[in-house]
Amino acid sequence: MFKKLFKRRENRQEHLAIATRELEQFLLSLRGMSDAEVGHLVAMAAVVRMSLRPVGALPDEAFGIGMPLSESAEIEVRRNLVQTVFAMQKKNHAMTAGAMVWVHTLRSYHFPELRLYGGHMWGELQRGFPQALSALTFIESVTNEPTPLATAQATQFNPIGLEPMPTKSWGQELVDNLNRNVLNDVPTS
Repeated sequence: MFKKLFKRRENRQEHLAIATRELEQFLLSLRGMSDAEVGHLVAMAAVVRMSLRPVGALPDEAFGIGMPLSESAEIEVRRNLVQTVFAMQKKNHAMTAGAMVWVHTLRSYHFPELRLYGGHMWGELQRGFPQALSALTFIESVTNEPTPLATAQATQFNPIGLEPMPTKSWGQELVDNLNRNVLNDVPTS
């Protein structure tokens, strides 16, 4: 019994280490991209999500919308998505990076230790939100196919609980504003 428990813990630690390493690499690549490049990635992620959603492979419930998924359903969604990504990588599919957004998002939900990284990832992805609609138009022109229904709205989606983290400059701006307000309220003698 204890052997099983320790084995399960070792597997979790191993999976967490892999997920952390891959998410850190993904985040680093996002930071190196221009806003337009991130916009294309956001558009690809929206196409992937809206393509997988109708067949139940990536339900809204996986992102905290509506009734939460059971643990077994959550595991199945993650497993199927990872298998989909492996198949896409083997075929060198153009939308693989878009699918990876969802793999990292679901991992961030599964491992609380990754939530901070998940928030940073979505902070970087938000840089591309303004360019995502034009990227969708580009994708449609290249594929000669319309994107799935509601994909345009999906380009502005931010998963619940993975809202972007404030940057240091935002925090410093807040402190500066507070100091300015306090200094302005102090009577001079």
